[in-house]
Amino acid sequence: MITYIALDLESKKFYIGSTSTSLKERIKGHKTEKNYPFQRALNKREKSFFWLWCEDESEGREEEQFYLDFYFGSPWCYNLNPMASVPPSARGRKNTEEHNQRIAESKIGKKRPDVSERNKSVNGPRRISPIREDEKQRFREQAKKPRSEEYREKLSATKVGRLGYTDGENYKMFYPGTEPEGWSRGKPKGYWRPQQDEKGHFKKK
Repeated sequence: MITYIALDLESKKFYIGSTSTSLKERIKGHKTEKNYPFQRALNKREKSFFWLWCEDESEGREEEQFYLDFYFGSPWCYNLNPMASVPPSARGRKNTEEHNQRIAESKIGKKRPDVSERNKSVNGPRRISPIREDEKQRFREQAKKPRSEEYREKLSATKVGRLGYTDGENYKMFYPGTEPEGWSRGKPKGYWRPQQDEKGHFKKK
């Protein structure tokens, strides 16, 4: 792995990177990549850059990460990404004010693309469709199924030790001694618990 530092002698800033290919090929790649501050400076004044590099037998990018941990965020570092990863990770990346301003200016006067036809196509984004009738029927049948004994035991286990309390209007369950002030044992006046018939339907009050 080749770890390199590209030093801009004019701005006194530098870029930290690493490559598994030759340094010559990596420099060519930098010239054709996205228009970031380092790439713009390299294309504008290539002769003002001085390249330092070292090569070892490792396959990782630990050395590049070591320098990034130390220099990233400083006013002299061109790097916009704190992670030495391929492809570059977006984690921790922050665009400069100049970059954000350039993006905003590039969109002035441009209309948003019409994506209505693309959304109608087979290969386009899928729209959320309403629930089909067969799905509704399946949900209804599933809701009517009687609960198993195992399910009933698990449900009752969550309520073991809790008792019903009321504040006159509301009804909740608490462990004895943990009920809020003003709550007492019992049910509120006129409390009605829904009842089910033989078919599992709830009876109306």
